[in-house]
Amino acid sequence: MGSNEADGLPDPGRVSTAEDLAAGLKQLLNHQRLTGKAVAEKTGLANSTISTAINGKTVPRRDTVDEIVRAGCGQDPKPWLDAWERAKRDKRKKTSVEELAALVDGMESRIDSLDAALRDAVARIDALESENADLRTGKSVAKLGEERQARASVATDRVMELLQALSQIDVGPKQKWLQDTRAGLDRGPEPEWHHAEVDSWRRMRSSLIDALRFASVDIIDDDLRLRLSDAIQMMEFYGGPEKHAGQAESVTRIIAVQGALEATGAYRRGQELPSLSPDFLDTLEFANMYEEEIDIISGSRGNKSSWGNQGG
Repeated sequence: MGSNEADGLPDPGRVSTAEDLAAGLKQLLNHQRLTGKAVAEKTGLANSTISTAINGKTVPRRDTVDEIVRAGCGQDPKPWLDAWERAKRDKRKKTSVEELAALVDGMESRIDSLDAALRDAVARIDALESENADLRTGKSVAKLGEERQARASVATDRVMELLQALSQIDVGPKQKWLQDTRAGLDRGPEPEWHHAEVDSWRRMRSSLIDALRFASVDIIDDDLRLRLSDAIQMMEFYGGPEKHAGQAESVTRIIAVQGALEATGAYRRGQELPSLSPDFLDTLEFANMYEEEIDIISGSRGNKSSWGNQGG
């Protein structure tokens, strides 16, 4: 890295790759005599997020770069965001054949997830139209409120049921083979996985996540609905924690389910939702980071689904 100041500040104009960006951010922190912990305290970012941003293995999220440079180091973020764009383009060009194959393989899941989100939106619109129709026919607002509360109670029970079911899913076929092998069990060489075996596991898992998404439509508490949405995000993008923290899908799923169960239980008892655990926050950050990587590779923005080498 070069510098754009005689005093040793790194020059973001020289950044062209993920490695350059990471080195520049690291040099910027060192120049300002800031530790990752200090930047985390200034920005509210997780320590793991900052560590990942300066290790050069991937392109961090755009807002992560903005927070580190602006809030953490007190510098103008514009040149660094331009550098982020260059690093992102370079990452897209250098995407490996394996990553591209994983992306193609995951497109079906992406489409399924978008379809689920569309059905979710339609369900919300139908519910609002139904309530408007009831109001036009003279039903009182109080009566509608009672009905909405009753639906929310049923939905909460359903959410608890689905979360329990998700916690009881066995690990995926590939993960199970790896666990047994590492435990010293003689499972022989890694088999060529039958698509039917992996697909069956994926379908079971996806159907429960979709059902959880639909059940949350009738949850009337915004904070609980957001907590459930975060849990779903983590389970759909479990490739992020797997890639960046070596965290197995089953561990990510349990962290997501436990956080959602604790929040739903507190809501049912009329209590405030508990604070998010460090494990939940870190896992969510890795999942969000993975979504950003998918967008970089595919050139798209804002789509949500599970993809990649997520065969279990």
